[in-house]
Amino acid sequence: MGTVTRTITVSVQNTGSNNVTLREWGIFGVIRTQVYASSCIATALLYREVLDSPVTLGQYQAATLELTVSLTLTDPVS
Repeated sequence: MGTVTRTITVSVQNTGSNNVTLREWGIFGVIRTQVYASSCIATALLYREVLDSPVTLGQYQAATLELTVSLTLTDPVS
């Protein structure tokens, strides 16, 4: 049915006084379900990656993560 590709860029900055070491990153999603009159909201880890080489940020240093995601929708009938 089609593929959608999107690039997302996220920057993080260390605003504390101590160094911060980034060792992994992940993508979380919110799941909402409706059961009768009540709804349930949960958070799920969709993807997790451990960095090959940790990145240490000093005070006021920033790191940028660029992620390209492709989603493909297929027709289950065909």
